[in-house]
Amino acid sequence: MNAQLTFDTGVQGKSTQVTLHQNGRDMVAKRIDEAQATALGAALAKRIKDQTALPGSEAALRRVIDELRSGEPKYELMSPAFADLTRQQLPQLKGLLAQFGAVETVTFKGVGAGGADIYELKFEHASSEWRITLAADGKIAGVGVRPL
Repeated sequence: MNAQLTFDTGVQGKSTQVTLHQNGRDMVAKRIDEAQATALGAALAKRIKDQTALPGSEAALRRVIDELRSGEPKYELMSPAFADLTRQQLPQLKGLLAQFGAVETVTFKGVGAGGADIYELKFEHASSEWRITLAADGKIAGVGVRPL
């Protein structure tokens, strides 16, 4: 894998953030303290155990599918990395959704090991599994699709 990590350090020499440089993109992860990390880990473990969707994930998925179908995604509602990827893949995604036809049903299936909400969608001409990840600020951080 061709990737590079850059660590930024504060006045005491501790890392304050790390930047992943990969595929022409820079993804920054700011350091959080142990209490925050523990709380986030516990919340994710509970969501996975309870198989509870994140509030707003279904609405965000429906919205982004409509935006991709029309060819007019709202990039400001996406993380920068996901917005870049969407720009690159928009023609293919628009074509795929045109083949699928209109959405008929959306069914929540569970929470994946990494925290993505998993949905099964039935379209006029296809069925597929979609995974959506929302960032802490509510922006879409990632979407994946695979035909069923």
